[in-house]
Amino acid sequence: MQDAILSRPAGGGPAELATVAVCDGHGHAKHFRSGIGSKVAATAAVESLSALMKQLARTEVRESMLPVFRAKLAREIYDRWQEIVARHAACEPFPERRLGKLTEGERSLVERFPQVAYGSTMLAASFGARFGLLVRIGDGVIACCNDAGETQLPFQEAEKQGPQTASLSLPNAVDLIEVRLVSYGSDPPPAFVALASDGYPDAVGGVQEFLRRVKVFHGLMRDQGVGGFAKELARHLQDEQGSLFDDTTIGLLIRSDFAAGRRS
Repeated sequence: MQDAILSRPAGGGPAELATVAVCDGHGHAKHFRSGIGSKVAATAAVESLSALMKQLARTEVRESMLPVFRAKLAREIYDRWQEIVARHAACEPFPERRLGKLTEGERSLVERFPQVAYGSTMLAASFGARFGLLVRIGDGVIACCNDAGETQLPFQEAEKQGPQTASLSLPNAVDLIEVRLVSYGSDPPPAFVALASDGYPDAVGGVQEFLRRVKVFHGLMRDQGVGGFAKELARHLQDEQGSLFDDTTIGLLIRSDFAAGRRS
């Protein structure tokens, strides 16, 4: 259970926004502190993304600007994560009982690059009044669903980095962090955005089946509001407990008027 989730609810005023991050620690023996790494990743993502969204709140954001603030955001997230895990490793040296379980090669890697022990993927989303930003490194899925129930995947299926997925612990992590801009124009923001660590799509049979279930989520929220949806989701996950072979976390950003369940 190395997943972590963190959210920052919308505030008032013109910079109103809401942010959520879902991070999945790798769980392999050489990533023995990935539970800590995922929590740090969630904090780094939410703080960095919220700060950038506030800076951009009064800016006319265009797609052509994406490379500039992608680089800024990727660097800030990675630097925050790296700084905290490095400080943690310095304050709490790796115990022999952990290092002794690793192969010679794994131990050498962790001792040379302590951040490997904290390896984690990351999904994050932040939405304001006029646009949203989505961030990903590694596997996991983000789906945006509009009022009509039409669902989009802003990111393509994650590519593996050799035998493993992309990770914040890799030396080229900054280059692997993906960012997408979601502009609304005259349309409302998405009805909701779902972020799922890879365990859930894998358990239900893949990304397409996950998207089908997102549409089910849409109908439940539309017809029953958040309270009814939450009860149904709890029953749904309880029924599927036997098929979950990996820890999994689902984060949802829900537009408040859509979540009301009764709308004019």
